[in-house]
Amino acid sequence: MLRTYPGAEVGCRARVGPTVTTLSERRTAPHEVRVTRVAIATGASAERATELVAHEDLLRADISRRLYD
Repeated sequence: MLRTYPGAEVGCRARVGPTVTTLSERRTAPHEVRVTRVAIATGASAERATELVAHEDLLRADISRRLYD
């Protein structure tokens, strides 16, 4: 249910009660940081860590498309 409250110009709206949709946000570290973390965690070379991060990015993009498109 939306209620309108008087404001400086037209008014503002505030949602009261349960909401049907929510906004979810996930932040991702910069590419170089992720490559460094993977290299340290796996003992892989920088080149191999770059490949692993790229592969993970493709998997995440595919999952997002399947879930949200």
